[in-house]
Amino acid sequence: METLAAGRGLEWTNAMVRLFQTIPVLLLLSFGLPAAQGGLDSSDLAHSMSTGPGKEIPSKVKNDLRSRYEKDRRGAVRKLADIGSEEAWDLILVAMQDVKGQVADEAQWQLTFAPAPDPVIQKLYGDSGLKSKDEWVAARAAEILGQVKGPVDGDALIKVLSKKQVLQTVAGLVALQNQQARGGLDWGKGGEKARLKSARKVAKLIHADPAVASQALLAYAELDREGALAACEKASQNKAPRVRSAALLASLRVESPSTLSMAARLAGDEDSGVRSVTQGVLQRMGTKQSLQLLIQRLDAEPREKLLLELVPRLQSMTGFKGGRNSRPWNQFAGDLPDDWQAEEPEERSEFGDDKEQGQVSSVSQSAGLPTYSDRIVYLMDFSGSIWNEQANGKTRKQMLDPLLHKTLDALRDGTHFNLGPYTGAVKPWQRSLIEAKASKVKAAHKFIDQIKITGPGDFYLAVQWALEDPLVDTICVLTDGAPSGGRHWRMEQITERLLAQGELRPIRYDVVLVDAPNGLKRHWQRLADETGGTMQAMKLED
Repeated sequence: METLAAGRGLEWTNAMVRLFQTIPVLLLLSFGLPAAQGGLDSSDLAHSMSTGPGKEIPSKVKNDLRSRYEKDRRGAVRKLADIGSEEAWDLILVAMQDVKGQVADEAQWQLTFAPAPDPVIQKLYGDSGLKSKDEWVAARAAEILGQVKGPVDGDALIKVLSKKQVLQTVAGLVALQNQQARGGLDWGKGGEKARLKSARKVAKLIHADPAVASQALLAYAELDREGALAACEKASQNKAPRVRSAALLASLRVESPSTLSMAARLAGDEDSGVRSVTQGVLQRMGTKQSLQLLIQRLDAEPREKLLLELVPRLQSMTGFKGGRNSRPWNQFAGDLPDDWQAEEPEERSEFGDDKEQGQVSSVSQSAGLPTYSDRIVYLMDFSGSIWNEQANGKTRKQMLDPLLHKTLDALRDGTHFNLGPYTGAVKPWQRSLIEAKASKVKAAHKFIDQIKITGPGDFYLAVQWALEDPLVDTICVLTDGAPSGGRHWRMEQITERLLAQGELRPIRYDVVLVDAPNGLKRHWQRLADETGGTMQAMKLED
């Protein structure tokens, strides 16, 4: 039985950009969400509002920052970034402590991309950032430091690492990896000796929780490539799938001579997620030998999703428009010279374009939600807007019910599925995937008719719930496109985080947007495109 989701590996260069924001699936589950009653600490606000020269901050902005409504507080953060005074940036630092994602995400975004001036960035090394007692604040500070231009204090990032504080440790490891890859870390007077000493500290985390261990491997590969060579080989046999995946990616990064043999072994791994990462590595290697290993998977791969990805990979490497029949591919590869090297692919999703995907069959072809996998969860956004009555007297829920029922009716034998309607929490149909037998499909129909939940929609949390099931490899989401609750709210950041999670556990996202704002569509499109999925935008007619 498989133990992790199938999917795909992304280009290492893209990983450097994305992984700085990764927050693994276990983190929300381990730490939970603090009670969302407050906005910002009044004493912190009072102190920040009473100090700092510069452009005067309008009283309305200050009042909005104290508002009970997160929309007002988020708007205040944007205005403060426009003002740009020392006092304004201090208030944005305080706003990053907000438990509401609308506010904290906005503060983090402005600090990263406005961007904040260097004196403000320096404060991220103190109590307003890495030294905060609030692990979420420390993690956000590490994420910012992982992306700013630099130089960034490497030793300060090392000090946030702890086996007991997984959230900030993973963020710190990602920041180290990202900045070292671009030459952005400052090791002070210690120089290279300090870097290697820090690398040894990172190496000790390879034996920690899999969420930490996997990221430690990738950071170690950047900090000490020689030391990482031996660590990769050992970790490739770790019992945790994500650690095995990380070992192969790290081996590729340090250009280990054993990468091909490691990939040959992991191509047949018991876990479909590891196999998917391996397919991506073999594609990036782009040699005749790696091509032949991929061709072998055409006859050996049992998961539909991986087969859907495999043919476009082969086509992208070679330009040869073969299908799932391995015989033409073997003949093609056999005629290649031994030193053949695949050409650099064009700038696009590594799974090819939609036309290529259309040449291979899906698990279900129907008028319902897209179903391209036999291990799928359907996430359905039941935030307040779905219950609004339309001009025809029906709610969006009533108008969407036929779509959901058609989806269930089209499920094929052997498909395992689950339903996850969500608001601020998920009200699941089952605890894990279940086979689409007639009796279960009938029960699922009844479940859909009886859904009554309402509230703000926390899409990021819903995804984390779906990923608790190790067999899930595809998530199909039906939503209005606008997350409205939870710790992570801004769609640009959610997209980055989910793509980052997919480096070690690849997940396909198929997205159906209903009456979605145009400004958000591009983020959902990117999430779908870069995971091999599809996006459909529909408008309900009154």
